[in-house]
Amino acid sequence: MDESSRILIQLSYHQALMTHLLQNLQPLQTDPIFAAAARAKLSKDPKIDATIGVILDEEGQLFEFKTIQRALESISIEKGYAPLAGNQQYLSSVTKLVFGKNTEKTSAVATCGGTGALSVILHLAKSAGYNTVTLPLPSWVNHPRLIAAAGLEVQIVTDCDALLEKLNSVKSPTAVLVQLGCHNPTGRDFSDEQWSDLAEALESSDHLLLLDSAYQGLGEGIQEDVAPLKLFQESGIPFMLAWSASKNHGLYGLRTGAALSYHPDKSLSELLQQHLVMTNRAITSVAPALGQEIVAKVQMDYFEEWSAELMRLRSVLAEKRSLLAKALPDFADLINGSHGLFVQIPLEKSIITTLESQSIFIATDGRINIAGLAMKQINELGEKIKNCI
Repeated sequence: MDESSRILIQLSYHQALMTHLLQNLQPLQTDPIFAAAARAKLSKDPKIDATIGVILDEEGQLFEFKTIQRALESISIEKGYAPLAGNQQYLSSVTKLVFGKNTEKTSAVATCGGTGALSVILHLAKSAGYNTVTLPLPSWVNHPRLIAAAGLEVQIVTDCDALLEKLNSVKSPTAVLVQLGCHNPTGRDFSDEQWSDLAEALESSDHLLLLDSAYQGLGEGIQEDVAPLKLFQESGIPFMLAWSASKNHGLYGLRTGAALSYHPDKSLSELLQQHLVMTNRAITSVAPALGQEIVAKVQMDYFEEWSAELMRLRSVLAEKRSLLAKALPDFADLINGSHGLFVQIPLEKSIITTLESQSIFIATDGRINIAGLAMKQINELGEKIKNCI
C-alpha cells in the first residue's frame, strides 16, 4: 500500500469516528423565554410581548439612557483590545458602584456581559475544589445550564429556609448561587432577616457564596440593591459576584459585565484577582472594549444624571406594578411585593397557551416583563389574564 492510500484510509477512519461520536448528541430544548419571544415575533396581530427582559419606552422602542448617548458622543471608539483585566477606569467605576467605600480586599475583571461573569465565577469555584452549587428555585432559567457547563452539579432547594437547612446540614462544602436584587423571575428578594440568616449560615463555614447582580439600581436604589454585601464584608465572609451593565446602562448587545470578589485575607484577594483574570482569559480571552469605555465615562462624568434616570425608571416600574396589581387583585400581594423588571404570577400552562392565542405573550413560568410594556398595555394585560383565570 502506497503512502497516499494509507493517508486516505486514516482520514476516512477519523471522519467516520467523528461522525459516530457526533451522533451521540441528543436534541435539546430551546430556551423557553427566547422561544416565547420568537412566537410573539411571528404574531401578525397587535400583541403584548412581555417575554425577554429588556426595558422599552412608551413607543415600544429600546429605552435609551440620555447619559449613554452623551458618553457615546464624547468618547473615541477604541478598536484595539482592552487590557487583559479590563479598562481600569471601568473596573474602578464598577467596583465603586458595587462596594461603595468598602473596596479594600476586592478584585475585579471585565467580562462578556453578566452571563460571562457568572461563567467566570462558576469555573473559578470549580477550580477551587467545589463540586456542587446549591441553587434556590425559582431562578433564572439559564442558571442551571451555566452551572453544568462549568462542570458543577446543581443541587436544587425550594426556598430560603431550605437553603439555610442545606447549608447547615451538608458535610461537604458547597457553593451557593443567590440573586442580589430584582429577582428573576419573581421580582421578590430576600428580606433583611433572610440575608442575616444566610450570613450566619456561611460564617465560619467552607461554603462559597456566589451572587448574581444583574439589575443594580432598578430595585430600591443603587446602593440599596447591593446593601447585603456590607453585611458579608463585616462578617468576614468571602464571596464572588457577577455584575451586568445590560439593564442599568442599556448596553444589552455590547455585552458589558464584570466578575468581582471579596476576601477578608488581602493576600487571597490578590490571588483571586489573578485567577479571575486568567479564568476569563480561558473563557472569552478579553472582554469587549466599547461598553467598558461607555460605563466608565458615564460613571466618572455623568453619575448624578445617570442616577436620576434610574430613579425615574424605578418610578415608572412602580406605577406599572400598581396598575397591574389593581387589575389583578388576587395577585396584588405578589405584584406589590416585587422589585425590578419582573413579576411572576402562578398561571397554568393552559392559561398561558390561551393568552398566546389572543396575542398575549409571557414566559411559560408566568414571568411578566413589565419593563417591556407600555403603560397603556398594563390594564389590557391584566384584563386578559383575569378573563382567562
